[in-house]
Amino acid sequence: MPKTGVRLPKSEATRLKLLECAVDEINEVGPDRLGFTSIARRASLSTGALYARYENVDELLLEVWMTEGLPALRRLLADIEESLSRESGVAARLRLSEQLSNSDRGLLILVNLLVASRRIEATYEEIAPSVTEEIAKFSARVPAIDLYLGTLLGMAMGIAGTGLQGLDWQGPVAIISSVTRKAVEPQDIPGDTAEVPETIFIPDDADEIDARLFDAVAHVIARVGASQATVSRIARRAKVNPASIYMRYEDKDALFAACMSHVMRMGESRNEQLFDQYQNGIQSSTEITAAAEAIVMFRGNQSPQHSSIRRLRVETMFAAMHDENLRRMNQEIYLSTIEANEKYFGVPPSTLTNRAILPYVIFNRFAFFGYAVLAEYGLCEMNHRYLLSYVSELSRSLRKIAQGTELDQSNKK
Repeated sequence: MPKTGVRLPKSEATRLKLLECAVDEINEVGPDRLGFTSIARRASLSTGALYARYENVDELLLEVWMTEGLPALRRLLADIEESLSRESGVAARLRLSEQLSNSDRGLLILVNLLVASRRIEATYEEIAPSVTEEIAKFSARVPAIDLYLGTLLGMAMGIAGTGLQGLDWQGPVAIISSVTRKAVEPQDIPGDTAEVPETIFIPDDADEIDARLFDAVAHVIARVGASQATVSRIARRAKVNPASIYMRYEDKDALFAACMSHVMRMGESRNEQLFDQYQNGIQSSTEITAAAEAIVMFRGNQSPQHSSIRRLRVETMFAAMHDENLRRMNQEIYLSTIEANEKYFGVPPSTLTNRAILPYVIFNRFAFFGYAVLAEYGLCEMNHRYLLSYVSELSRSLRKIAQGTELDQSNKK
């Protein structure tokens, strides 16, 4: 609400209060569970105050976008461009890292609206053009700005979905800004990349029923939220008897935990391949082919063939943003995965999971979620003309960091 000292008309003051409470409600419980009753209760007003202004929740979401989401996007893009300067961009980089560390309200509402609108047709039709229009204003000057934006959105989503708040993200933000500043050479994706197998896939030991269940989990929580994603709803979507789910899983939380673990394991072989490339490159000082790394790091994720897997990964993280139990499970899964990476590298325990190093280890994993969300808006697509330039610069930056750690002295078994 404006702090100018000018007394607003009661109607305008009420409108702003309702919008403020709507933003808080969306960030807390998620847009899928947004209702007039809960907003009115939070605002200490009657639901009539909402129905007098909005025909339905979709109309409210659109006004939240115009008053909160779109301005947040514009501020973020302006900070991204400003952050690219080595010297004058210090303040902008600090602002971006603090938004990530403190779970900034504007950043979170932007993430929530971008994820939710892609499955609400009326909302998407209004939001999507404005997203592409705003990014187009910067793309001539910053060709890889959507990759930078996707990384930040993914980091915000990952931090909120794992509860890893309070970490220092200045280092990763500095890396991304440097990489984006240097990613100015357009390169066509080589034609023979189509022959390279994509690296995201359902684990071999996931049986047919589990694969159906996990797909159903993603579908249901995308529409009703994690708290309303009952076993009965999941069973109907998966076309199985609810009793068969209880024979495999003790309760809904156990099913969700298995689903999240399944999501993480999708990239295990990809990560091992990438780790081998980095370790060999670090120890031999050889250059990793950007085209090969782009396939490993990016193209398989963004492939149209993997839309259902992308949805599964995005929706489980999105659900965890708004559910404490899922958030706790998600953090445990991510940290245990990184602990397994420590064993893979042969480095001492807590080398990668201590709070000073963890942001460098995890930021690029979180970036996936932003890329996947922006792919729904025609951005960060798998044949991005600046992808190879971006990945080449990112690879160099990550290798420099690794050379300053125990990874270059690894005795990996």
